[in-house]
Amino acid sequence: MVEAYVSSSDKHYVEIKTRLNNRTAWPAKVSEGLSFRYFMDLTEVIEAGYSPNDITISGGQGSKGKVSGPHLWNKEKNIYYIEVDYTGDPLFPGGQDHYRRDSSLRIVAPGNSGCWDNENDPSFKGLSKTSDLKKAEYIPVYEYGVKVAGIEPEGTVVQPSPTPTPTPKPTSTSADVIQYGDVNFDNKVNSTDVTYLRRFLLKQISTLPNMITADVNSDGKINSTDLAILKRYILREINMLPYRP
Repeated sequence: MVEAYVSSSDKHYVEIKTRLNNRTAWPAKVSEGLSFRYFMDLTEVIEAGYSPNDITISGGQGSKGKVSGPHLWNKEKNIYYIEVDYTGDPLFPGGQDHYRRDSSLRIVAPGNSGCWDNENDPSFKGLSKTSDLKKAEYIPVYEYGVKVAGIEPEGTVVQPSPTPTPTPKPTSTSADVIQYGDVNFDNKVNSTDVTYLRRFLLKQISTLPNMITADVNSDGKINSTDLAILKRYILREINMLPYRP
């Protein structure tokens, strides 16, 4: 979950103190792919003649929390989100240095235009305005892009669906044609492929767009070993697939 409070705000900006938590138990779980999203309604910014890209954002925690956005969520309602991504940083329910990551997320209106409105932002709902961290249900948490906690805004989601669409498989199975790790068959190997493979192993989906490329150690089986290897490849701990130790 995310805990948060509003540390400062006015018609020009908002600054939110956040704490991303991994307090999993029974069983406890290590995750290297956690992120969270702060959702905003930018209607007032757009009506003032500005673009979402005119917004200035900062935050994260040194080199660990990567801040990006605004990303489009619902075009009709002008809903966008800022993402703080801790992929590659293992969080687990141990000591304070292990289970949590603190940050200060600052979002500033374009050119100090004075058009900022916090009250219509979906993720602003329920945030404490005192200096006490409290559970922020409307700042959802994701693991490798799949929501694991919190409440998203209603409406059309403008992002890749986690449910795969069947696509043609390669006619050849030779190693120089197959791009191992490209589980969703989009000619890229990234965290989206980890999400597909994880959902397949958890039996949340029954097949993969490309079953051949999911066997990243080329042992004729698709299992948790392949998932672990694919994560290591994305984190650049290994530099070649298929991986044969």
